[in-house]
Amino acid sequence: MRGWGRLAAALILILAGAAAAATPGINGRDDRRPLLHPDPSLDAVGRVNHGGSFCTGTLIAADQVLTAAHCLWDTREHRLVAPGQLHFLAGWRRGRYAGHAVAVSVELAPDLRLGADGVPADPLTDWAVLTLERPLAGPALRPMPFAGAADRARVADGAKLARIGYGRDRPHLPVLVEPCHVLGVVRAGRMLLNDCDATYGDSGSPILIATSDGYALVAMETALLHATGDVVGAALVLGQRRNLPASALAGKDPAP
Repeated sequence: MRGWGRLAAALILILAGAAAAATPGINGRDDRRPLLHPDPSLDAVGRVNHGGSFCTGTLIAADQVLTAAHCLWDTREHRLVAPGQLHFLAGWRRGRYAGHAVAVSVELAPDLRLGADGVPADPLTDWAVLTLERPLAGPALRPMPFAGAADRARVADGAKLARIGYGRDRPHLPVLVEPCHVLGVVRAGRMLLNDCDATYGDSGSPILIATSDGYALVAMETALLHATGDVVGAALVLGQRRNLPASALAGKDPAP
């Protein structure tokens, strides 16, 4: 995959766009399957709410949630919202949830620069980690583990993926897309292009790989991208908690 400058421009236009009557990011058959019942291994995925807006977030530690930085932008005030305005509802289903807490602090990429529309100047900086007022993890709610090096190598070799999130057209139930696939990797292996159905509201949703112990976190969806007539997903490749985004996936084209 080459020509990152052109791809980035298209990605930003889609990321900042308003919802249309059609559902962008759903190509052909809609492969999203609602998760109707609580599941301790999947309810780490929930909604990050502020005001009337939401994105998807993932509990990655007992009191920490990973989401996209642009999700924290207040479109009316043209600024990042204060941590105390951010509510995380794990496993949100039609008014019920596995856990709820308010953020007390937010960690952002040190070099994050947001435009007046909340779009990051560099898509690789589009991540945020919320620290919650109290731990949410317990027997009915387990943080999502990060994929280890061996499982990230499986992704590079073409292993099937999954995605869980909350779309704007289906805001009150998490949906699972499985299987979906890697379409390519750009930015020296740090951004993964994929065919996992996703739309507005799904920013921040986890891209997962199935392991012997359940699902593990490989990447985080941040945007939609026009490519070859379709709309594809763009996700930040993740490593361990203190390495966001991660070192590159091995064996893929290190596009500039």
